[in-house]
Amino acid sequence: MPKRPNKNIRADVRSYRLVKEGSKPKVEYQLVCCFKAPTLEKSVITWEVWKRYSQFNDLDSVLRKKWADMNAVTFPGKKVFGALDPAFLDKRLGQLSEYVQALLQIDNIADFHKPHISSNELRHFMNFDTGSQAKKESGSRTERRESKAGKSRSKTPRSGGRTARMGRRRSSVAARNTKKKDPYANATNYVLDTPAAAPAPAPAPAPAPAPAPAP
Repeated sequence: MPKRPNKNIRADVRSYRLVKEGSKPKVEYQLVCCFKAPTLEKSVITWEVWKRYSQFNDLDSVLRKKWADMNAVTFPGKKVFGALDPAFLDKRLGQLSEYVQALLQIDNIADFHKPHISSNELRHFMNFDTGSQAKKESGSRTERRESKAGKSRSKTPRSGGRTARMGRRRSSVAARNTKKKDPYANATNYVLDTPAAAPAPAPAPAPAPAPAPAP
């Protein structure tokens, strides 16, 4: 089976900083590492380590003794004077970044999930074990917090439903009370009760007919 470069890990040098140590400041370079976790989510884990030029140089010396493909990789040389000049530091930053990316193109050197064929020196230099595991634990805690937040949000509509039902019950009770107080609340056409009118007086009796005249 042909060898291939590891495609799940990337790294480059992105910045530098001056660290006071003794009478002369030291330069540290920020190595940013990205690892695509072999999970269903394919999440990308990112961490950083700070290394000095001397540490890069030590790593290069060890790798050249164990990996023949290192002959095609160029390591930036030392500089005695003007090593703290900003223009020089920017140039060296780019050179170290190219160096690290060239390392990762070597077959199997960064296949850290296969310790028997990968470089343990490069693994420790990149702080792979600590950096990747710390990010995984942080991600799992974040997922748990999001899961709890989702559950709490899912309970909110139930509370709202109970409130709505209680409001409807209050409305129905108030409506029933209103019906008891006003029996005509729902009537559309009704006449209020009024006292009956007094009956009209009876007509006077007719007068008796006059007696007939004597013969």
